Amino acid sequence: MMSCEERAVPAQRPARHFGAPQDLPRGATGVLVARVAHLRGLDAPVHDARAEEVVPLAQGPLSEAVARVLAWFGADLGEDRDLVTAVVDECEYLARQHLA
Repeated sequence: MMSCEERAVPAQRPARHFGAPQDLPRGATGVLVARVAHLRGLDAPVHDARAEEVVPLAQGPLSEAVARVLAWFGADLGEDRDLVTAVVDECEYLARQHLA
């Protein structure tokens, strides 16, 4: 069975290659947001076969953490400033909602 990331990451690439920043695929971006937030400890403990590898990537300042996690999925994603910004913004929104 394919993981959410295995579906979300390929959906990002054509949209980023051919589209404008506002053309980020919302569903695929949301999966990446949820993954980053989870790796940063929002809501539930991380139970992942690669936890020792990926959890440290999500630590530290949010913008740097997002870039590292996205780069883990593919260097092109970690270097995509619009995607990183979108994921950071949504992670901040989730964190505020979680605290409310």
